[in-house]
Amino acid sequence: MIAQRRGRNVAGAGLVLQLAFTAVMLAIWLITGSQAAMTAVLLLTGGAALWLVVLLLFYTRQLERREAVELEEIASDSSIFQSDDNSQTQPMATRLALVERWIIPIFTLLWAGWHGCMAVVAWGVIEPESQIKTEYSSQGTLFAILIGFLAFLFSRYSTGMGTQRQWRPLRATGGYMLGGALMVAGAGAGLLGAWQGYPELDYWIAMVGATMMMVLAVELVINFVLDMFRPRLPGQEPRLSFDSRLLNLLAEPDRVGHSLADAVNYQFGFEVSRTWFYRLLVKSFIPLAVLGMAVLIAISSIVIVNEGQEHIISRFGRPDPARSLKEPGIYFKLPWPVETSRTFDTGRLYEFQLGAGHDQEPEIIETGTFEGREMALWTEEHGEHEEQDFLLAVPPRKNSKHNAADVSIIKLGASVQYRITDAYKFGYTYSDASGMIEALSSREMVRYCSSATLDTPIPGDAKDRPEALMTYGRGPAADRLKILIDKAIKDLDLGVKIVSVSFVIVHPPVEAAESFEKVIEARLRQHQQRFQAQAQAVTTLSGVAGNRPSALRLALAISISDKLDSLPSPADEPEQFNRAIDEHIRVAKRQTAELEKEIQQDASRGRIAPQAGDAGDSLQALLSDHQTHTKNLERLKNDKAAKLLETLRADAENRADDRLAKLKTGSASVMIAQASAQRWRQELSERGKAESFARQTLLYEAAPQVYMLDRWLDAWDQILDGRHKRVIGLDPNRIEHWLKWEGQSGVLPGVFGNDANGAGQ
Repeated sequence: MIAQRRGRNVAGAGLVLQLAFTAVMLAIWLITGSQAAMTAVLLLTGGAALWLVVLLLFYTRQLERREAVELEEIASDSSIFQSDDNSQTQPMATRLALVERWIIPIFTLLWAGWHGCMAVVAWGVIEPESQIKTEYSSQGTLFAILIGFLAFLFSRYSTGMGTQRQWRPLRATGGYMLGGALMVAGAGAGLLGAWQGYPELDYWIAMVGATMMMVLAVELVINFVLDMFRPRLPGQEPRLSFDSRLLNLLAEPDRVGHSLADAVNYQFGFEVSRTWFYRLLVKSFIPLAVLGMAVLIAISSIVIVNEGQEHIISRFGRPDPARSLKEPGIYFKLPWPVETSRTFDTGRLYEFQLGAGHDQEPEIIETGTFEGREMALWTEEHGEHEEQDFLLAVPPRKNSKHNAADVSIIKLGASVQYRITDAYKFGYTYSDASGMIEALSSREMVRYCSSATLDTPIPGDAKDRPEALMTYGRGPAADRLKILIDKAIKDLDLGVKIVSVSFVIVHPPVEAAESFEKVIEARLRQHQQRFQAQAQAVTTLSGVAGNRPSALRLALAISISDKLDSLPSPADEPEQFNRAIDEHIRVAKRQTAELEKEIQQDASRGRIAPQAGDAGDSLQALLSDHQTHTKNLERLKNDKAAKLLETLRADAENRADDRLAKLKTGSASVMIAQASAQRWRQELSERGKAESFARQTLLYEAAPQVYMLDRWLDAWDQILDGRHKRVIGLDPNRIEHWLKWEGQSGVLPGVFGNDANGAGQ
C-alpha cells in the first residue's frame, strides 16, 4: 500500500511537470514560431493523459491493497462477514479489475488515435519555409534545453522506479517523457540552427517528431490487438498495452537484449529463452557470425557488370586502368578491402542546366495552363530556378563612329547532355569531373554570348559570330556552342563527349517586357496600316479594271507610253536623253525586282503558282511586261536612234489602247461603254433630225399654207395639251370672246395677277 502511494505521488508529480513542460513549450512555439516546438507541444500534450491514467491506476491499486489489508484483519477476528460474492465484499478489487480490463485498453486505442491524428495534422501544417523569429531564437533555445534536461532527469527517475514490479506502470511514463525530452531538445537544436543561419533544420526536426508520433500510434494499435489474443497465465505480471516497447528500448539501451527476451517470452506466454533451440542458437552464435562474415567477404569478391556500365578495379585504393570491366557479365576480384570496384554508367546520358540559379520562391512563380499543359510567359517570373543574366556585347564595327560596344542583357538557359567515353579519365583525373564540365560549359557560353546580337544580323562580320539568339540564330548558336564546349573538354581530356546542346530559355529580362511589347505593338500597327493600304489599293485597282493584275498592266502600259513621249530626241538633246533614259532604266529595274520578290512570297505562301511568260492577267504577265519594257529601254540606250524611239512610242500607244479596249469589267470599262453609248445616241439623234428636215422641206414646197397650218396646230397641241380645242371658219373680227374662269385653274397663269393658280383679281 505504501509502494502504491509512492507511485501515485510520483505520477502526480509527473503530471504537474508534464503540464508545466507543455505550457513552456507552447509559449516557445507561439513566441518563436518554431515548427519543431509545435510538434513537441503535441507530443507533450499526449503525455499528460498518460500520467493521468497511471495516476488513476496507482490510486485504484492503493485502494485495492487497503481493502485487502482490512479484509485480512477482519477475517482474522471473525468469519461472520465472509461471503461468496466478492463484488460486495471486495469492491475496490472489482474496480481495479475493471480499470485493467476495460479502461486501459480503451485508453490505449484512444491514445493511439490521438497520436495518429496529431501526426497527420502536423504533416499538413509543417512547411519547408521556416517561420522562426530569429530575434527570440537564443532565448527559446535556452528554455528548450532547460526543459529538456529536467524532463530527461525525471524520465530517468521514473524509468528507474519502473524496473521494480510494484512501480511497473512508471516504465511507460518514463519512456514517453524521455521521448518528449528528446523532442524538446530537438526543438532547441532547431532554434539554435535558425539562429546560426540554418532554418531548414527546424523543418526536418518537426517532420521527425510527426513521424515518431505516427510510429507510436501504429505500435499502440498493434499492442492493443496483441493484448486481446495474448495468453494470460496465473501469477504472471500483465504488461500494460500503452507501454511502448520502442520507447523502453530508447530509455534502457543497456537492457536491449534482456528486453527483447522478455518481450518474446511474454508474447508467447512461456520462457522461450529456456528452450533447446534458443540455447543451441546461443552456443552457435560465434560460428554463425564467422560464417556470415566469410559469406560477406566472398560476395565482395564478385563483380556484376550490367549493360551500359563500366567498372574500374582499385587495389588498396589505387585504380588500375588496365583492369577496366566493360563487357556485361560476372567477374571475380580480391575481396574487400584489398580490391574494390567503382561503377560508371557509360551508357547513360548525363544532363545539366546552364543559366539556372538558386530556387525560386513559390509565391512569385507565375504559371498558367493551356489545353492541359503548363505554360509560362517570359513577361512574368516563372520556373523553379532563377534565370541568370548574360551580356551580349557586340564589338563596334570598323566603320563605326564610336568605339563603345553595344551591350544588351538576355536570359539564357541551355540544356547540355554528355556521355562518359573513358571511365578512368572521368573518375580519377579530376576530383569532380562533373563540376569541371559544368564550369567549362558555363565559361564557353559566357564567351560565346559576349559578341552575339539579340535579333539582328551583323553584315560583313565573321561568319562564326553568333547572330540573333532570340530568333533565327538559336539553332546555329546551339550547334556552335556544342562544338566549343566539346573542344574545351577534349583539351582537358576528361573522358566525356558532348552529345547535344539546346537552348530551352531565350528571352529578355522581365523588366524589359514593357519596352518589347511597345515595339511589337508598333510593328503590328505598321502591318495593320500596310495591310489596309494594300486592301484599299486592291479595291481601287479591282474597281478600275476588274482585278489587280489587269489594272497594273493597264497602268504600266499607260506609264510606258507617257515616259516614251516625255523622252527628248537622242539626236537633238543627247545629254538630256542619256540622263532620262538612265533614270527610266533604274526605275524599271527596281520595279521589276520588287515584283519578282512579291511573286516569290506569294508562291511560298501558296497563293499563286509560279508561271512563265505572258499568262493572261496575272502577276507573271505583269512581270513579263516590266522585263520587256526594261529590254526596250536598254536597246534604245544602246542604239540612240530617233526612228527606234518613234517605233517604241507607237507600239506603247497601241499596247495601251489595246489594254484599254480589252477591259471587260471595272469602272474604266463601264465609263468607256457609257461614252460609246452616248456617242451613238447623239449621232443617231442628229442624223434623224437632219433627214427629217430634208423631208419637211419637201412638204413645205408642195403646200406651204397647209404645212404652216399643220405646224400652227401642232404648236397649239403642245401648248394646250389636254384641253378641248375647236376650229371655227369665221371672220375673227366678228367673234366676241367670253372667258369662264370657274373650274379652269391653271389656264394662262400669271396673266392678270400673281396667283399661282391663275385666278384673276
